Amino acid sequence: QLMRSNSRRFMPSQADEEAHQLSYLQKHLANILSLLAEPGEGEGEGEESQVVC
Repeated sequence: QLMRSNSRRFMPSQADEEAHQLSYLQKHLANILSLLAEPGEGEGEGEESQVVC
């Protein structure tokens, strides 16, 4: 079992890769949606990005 877990860690299967990417996307989508849900913060960030440009 140890050998199997090690080999999976070094060479993850496509299913593991997709599951990892999905969880990664879901986490960031939640962050993006929470930012969009707060118009005050969204406007503040927009102004900051314009100043940087």
